[in-house]
Amino acid sequence: MVALLAAALGLSSCTVEPRMQADELDPNEGRVADMNPKRTIQRIHPAIPVYAGAQLRADLTKRDEVEIRRQFGVPVEVYTLGSDDAFAKVWHYYVTYLGQYRGFHAPTSLPPEGQNWRTMQINLNTAMRDPFVPDPKGELDHNVLLQLTESSTSPRTVIRYIITAKEMDQVLGEVLNSVSCNRTL
Repeated sequence: MVALLAAALGLSSCTVEPRMQADELDPNEGRVADMNPKRTIQRIHPAIPVYAGAQLRADLTKRDEVEIRRQFGVPVEVYTLGSDDAFAKVWHYYVTYLGQYRGFHAPTSLPPEGQNWRTMQINLNTAMRDPFVPDPKGELDHNVLLQLTESSTSPRTVIRYIITAKEMDQVLGEVLNSVSCNRTL
């Protein structure tokens, strides 16, 4: 087939490069380097929650990473997970887990007026401060933003971790104030 197409186009030789697997992609090309988000997130801080019923969605991760890099304009890691569990179940897991921190204030699970989907966005650096049980590791080494979104397609719930350098705390706050993540996937 390739030879036939090459002949039709007047090319003398043509080769097809095999596609790289998601875990082989070069991180310097702006793609996800480590495709195990739980391991990467646990390296940042072992107390960061990762929903057990979620699976990494490499396709959504790559798309989200491009969008978010455009917004932040800095090196950023994005991990997008999907779960077929209902948004309310995933929301309850994160709200219950983060309830052990004094810095966390649970958002409402109901969608805003005029929307029929739900979303939640939490800056874990702010939420995971001052735990009721002292944490020997202390504060997070990076900025971690957690986003949950209800989807009308599969997966039913999208879980996104956006990880930036600690120095980006002020920039992250400015971007979050100007960006709305309320959209269906």
